[in-house]
Amino acid sequence: MSWEDVQVLRKAGRFREAIDLALELLSQGHDRRVRTQLDWSWYGLIKELVREMVAKLKASQPMPPGDVSGLVNALRGYARQPAIRPDNPLSNILREVSKVAAHLPPFPGFVRWVGIDGLAIEDWQYQERDGNTYRPVAIAMARGLAKWVKAHRDAEQADIALAHEWLERIRPVARGDDALWLDWDRALMLRRLGDYRHAAE
Repeated sequence: MSWEDVQVLRKAGRFREAIDLALELLSQGHDRRVRTQLDWSWYGLIKELVREMVAKLKASQPMPPGDVSGLVNALRGYARQPAIRPDNPLSNILREVSKVAAHLPPFPGFVRWVGIDGLAIEDWQYQERDGNTYRPVAIAMARGLAKWVKAHRDAEQADIALAHEWLERIRPVARGDDALWLDWDRALMLRRLGDYRHAAE
């Protein structure tokens, strides 16, 4: 068995099998190609889980606890590996999980694990591809944190401050509606932090 076998499973959408095989191979010694396939397999699994959650949210269906715990366990499994940051699979994982951040209790903790330096330079920039514009991963994360705070009335001050920090860092590059939403989110975070004077600016 080799990294190529992991790749075959991953491309077939058999992400859990790909992950199990990759972990088994890595237990026998580090292999960069196996690790790469492992990380993309985690991304494939997480994307699949997020897609299922988003479909239920759009259909106004209740979110089963099992769906949330499944995604949380996948994120924890990914985070158990020696960190490689910044990294393309990580950037893609962050973009996906930010879509359902409000429903993930450990989302702020995951963002802390990633860290400001965990994002690549392009994750802080708009990307133009095939005539389409893609917003920065950092905006998705900042807005995800803000939505998490809104959904958790008992959020700790440290988590609210974390959301505010990310909003402040990405705001200078935001465009159009993104800038407007970030300003609204920023004002709300400041109010939750008790800084009503700056929130009104």
